[in-house]
Amino acid sequence: MGTVLPPSTEAPLADPPCDGLAPDVRMAARGEDAEWFRRLPPAMQDEIRARRREADGRVVARHDTRRRSFGSGALRGGAVFLLTHLMFGYAGIVGILVAVTVGALLGLVWTWFDAGPMKSCISAGPVYATVWLATNSAGAPVYLVFFAMLIAMPFAAVAGTSREFRQGDGLE
Repeated sequence: MGTVLPPSTEAPLADPPCDGLAPDVRMAARGEDAEWFRRLPPAMQDEIRARRREADGRVVARHDTRRRSFGSGALRGGAVFLLTHLMFGYAGIVGILVAVTVGALLGLVWTWFDAGPMKSCISAGPVYATVWLATNSAGAPVYLVFFAMLIAMPFAAVAGTSREFRQGDGLE
């Protein structure tokens, strides 16, 4: 059986952020210099330290994955708006560049808010409609913006579904 410790007002598993701190300060911030920690058997202290190292590794891995997913999110959003604009756009190269840029920014927003298919679909329609109206220099009928939205929304839902599948596989 393990050692039974008296109730303490400290939270022994509380783990404040310790990035960038010196090792002795990090030890103090994690409670390793507290009396409750010193009273633990050395094996249990080592186990707690190993679990904290493992948790720190997961945090770093999650941060790296999140950074990579912003790039792929921008790529997905830009691709959605590029495809839609090529199918339904009446503007020249400037309109395509505006659509891809706004789509990439929307892709970053999707990544930031962990948007799945529904959120991606709902947000892509009005945003693309605004882009289409702003870049409609060829004078296409305004009612076509409705159909442009209907094209952008399924593409965005596919992008959101793709993102969910990648998250489920641990790739994002």
